[in-house]
Amino acid sequence: MKKAFQAILLIVICFLIASYFIPVIQQKEIPVSNTLENIVSSLSQPQSWIKWDASVRDAWQNDSTKCQFTQDSAKHVITINFQGKKITVTQTNYLSFQLEETSDHNTDYFILSVAPYIEKEKPQSNQNSKIAYAWNSTLFYKIFPFFHRTSFCEETISSLASYLNDQVKYYGFPIKIKTASDIFFITRKDSISRSGLFKTLHILFDSLDLFCHQNHLQSGNHNAYYDSLPGDSLKILAGINIDKAFIVEGINQFMQLPPTQVVAIADFEGPFRDRSKVYQAMKKYFIDKELIKSGVCFEKYLSPLPISDTSIIKMELVYPIRSFN
Repeated sequence: MKKAFQAILLIVICFLIASYFIPVIQQKEIPVSNTLENIVSSLSQPQSWIKWDASVRDAWQNDSTKCQFTQDSAKHVITINFQGKKITVTQTNYLSFQLEETSDHNTDYFILSVAPYIEKEKPQSNQNSKIAYAWNSTLFYKIFPFFHRTSFCEETISSLASYLNDQVKYYGFPIKIKTASDIFFITRKDSISRSGLFKTLHILFDSLDLFCHQNHLQSGNHNAYYDSLPGDSLKILAGINIDKAFIVEGINQFMQLPPTQVVAIADFEGPFRDRSKVYQAMKKYFIDKELIKSGVCFEKYLSPLPISDTSIIKMELVYPIRSFN
C-alpha cells in the first residue's frame, strides 16, 4: 500500500512539473455595460488610455513629457511609450485587437474581440456588449489559476471593464433617469448681454421669490435655462419650483411638466464656468443610450446662485426625455 501511494504521489508530482511546460490558450469573456463604439474608441485612441489604464495615467500625471503616443492610421496601430514600457495595440479588424506590452526585454500579449451582449429570451441592447479575450498560458496555471501572478492581460481587461461599467468614470458625472419630482414652476425671462448675466440672474430670482412670498406659495429650487442670441446676447428663463398649480398674470408665467415626465439628471459641482463639461457629457450620454429630448434642459441650483464665473456651484442639469414605456 505504501509503495502504491508513493508511486501515485510520484506520478502526480511528475504531472505537475510537466504541466508547467505544457502550453495552452486560455479564454474568457465578460459583459460590459457600454456600447461597441465606446469600447473600440477606448482601445484605439492613444490618449483614451490615460482615462482608464492606471499605469499610463500615473506616468502621464508624473511627467507627461516622458510619455509618447503615436498612431499609424494606415496600419491601425497605436503605441504608448512610458517608464521603460511600450504598449502596442493593433486593430486586426473593427472589433478585434492584439495588445502587446514590452518591458525589460519581456513581452506579454493577448488578443481580444468585442461583440453585442445578448441575454437569453431578451432583445439585444446596443448599450451592452461583451469582451472575449485569450492569452497564452500553461496547463499548470489553468489548473491552479491562483498561483499565477497578475498579468498584462488581466490588468488591462480589469481596468478597461471597470472604466466602461462605471458611469461616473466614463462620463465624468453621475447621471440618472427618474420621474420628475418638481413639476410646477413660476418663471420669468429676460434678454441681456453676457456681461450682465450674474446681476440679472439675481434680479430675476429676487423678483420670483418676492412673488411667491406675496402669493403664499411654497417655493423650492432655483432653475435657469440659457439660450445664446446673435452677438453677445443671452436669453435667460428663470424659474422657481412651487408646490401647486397657480394662475399668473403679467410678466411672470406658470409652467408645468407632465405629472409622469421622465428626466435625465446629471450632477455637477465646480466653477460655474466649467458647466460646459456636464453638457458635453450629457450629449454623449444621450447618443449612447439612444434617448430623445422632449423639452429644453435647465439647470437646477442646489447651492447659492453664482456671482461670477469662478463661483463654486452645486447643480443638477435636467433634461426632459421621451419615455418609451
